[in-house]
Amino acid sequence: MDPKHGYIDADAGEEIISAAAVAAVCSYYDGWDLASAEPDGPWDLRCSNPKNGETAYVRIKARRDSALTVMLSPAEVMAAQKVAGWHLVVVTNALSDPIVHRFTAKELLAQTEAIVYRADLGLGPQTSA
Repeated sequence: MDPKHGYIDADAGEEIISAAAVAAVCSYYDGWDLASAEPDGPWDLRCSNPKNGETAYVRIKARRDSALTVMLSPAEVMAAQKVAGWHLVVVTNALSDPIVHRFTAKELLAQTEAIVYRADLGLGPQTSA
């Protein structure tokens, strides 16, 4: 885990914290019909409210601490821009006293900035020094 930012790496128990976050989100959506999404899709759960017909496409992010800072993939940002009903749910203190924070796509996009870029330096012309 990066202690400054609270991000989880595989060696720090990513599966354990993710399972705790999913359990907290399932409790949050108690009474809704829940369905898992495709493993690599831009949301984790499709939640349907049988009382009012609302459907939420939920991406879950887990935090060990109380910080509300998360990393988003380009696919997640695109889903927030294009999928009606897309929500980000951040579970803070996931392993101790989970708190569920739900954000609409509009709320998320208003607070999102691009900070990571990818450079594939193995392509293109090779030059020698």
